[in-house]
Amino acid sequence: MKAKDFSRRVLVVDDEQVVRTGMSQALERLGFEVRLATTGGEGLRIMAAWPAGIVLLDVRLPDMDGLEVLKRLNQDYPETVVIMITGYPNIEGAVASIREGALDYLVKPFHLDHLETLVAKAQDTMHHRVPAVPPVAEDAAGLALEAIVGQSPAMQTVFHDSEHASYID
Repeated sequence: MKAKDFSRRVLVVDDEQVVRTGMSQALERLGFEVRLATTGGEGLRIMAAWPAGIVLLDVRLPDMDGLEVLKRLNQDYPETVVIMITGYPNIEGAVASIREGALDYLVKPFHLDHLETLVAKAQDTMHHRVPAVPPVAEDAAGLALEAIVGQSPAMQTVFHDSEHASYID
């Protein structure tokens, strides 16, 4: 899936129907594809079948703690950006959410402008993340030359000369 398409997919996980519906309508008007879940388990099942780039996740869910869902999302979908939602704000909850990898913390009730700003921030975060680089074999000097980025002829010459120089005693 293209990163652009992925960043336009939003999963809303909240047990309050009015919150899910309001978020869905607002995000769909902005051109996002939206899926809704009432529980953490349902949200994880939807992610397995339809990975979303952005997840709006309630802290308190009927079946699991939102922080546990956040941990699982970060483990299984590290490229997904999660914004926590709560109707019961406290400093400890906000700090725990951020420590577990949430991008931000949205407090209910909220203005749709704030939701739109956070979703734009999530998209920006996704577009600026460096994709995971697979491990590369190290050369004799312990340097991973393949991990250096450079396509220009000058850089290719540097890479070539570095490879040959590493074999000279």
